[in-house]
Amino acid sequence: NLQHDRGKHKARLFAAMLGLGNKNTELLQTLIRDAIQIYDAIPTTADQYGQRYIVDFPVTHHQATATVRTTWIIRPNETFPRLTSCYIVR
Repeated sequence: NLQHDRGKHKARLFAAMLGLGNKNTELLQTLIRDAIQIYDAIPTTADQYGQRYIVDFPVTHHQATATVRTTWIIRPNETFPRLTSCYIVR
C-alpha cells in the first residue's frame, strides 16, 4: 500500500520492478500461496515470540522477474505460520 508508513517503499518496489500494485493483491496472494507449497521455508531466528522462517521465490510479471521474500512466524502454542512481511530482495 503506497499510503502505509512502513509499507510504501515495498509497494513502490513491487510496482517499479514487477508492475504489481493495489489492483494485484489477489494475484500476489495466489503467488505466495503457490510458492509456499513449492519452496522450502528456511528457519531463521527463534525467541519468546516464536520461530521465524523465510521463503524466497521468483515472480515473473509483465516480462520482469524478481525474487520475492516472505517472512513468517509460528508462535508458541500455535501450529500454523503467520505471514509477517513480503518484499522484493534486491
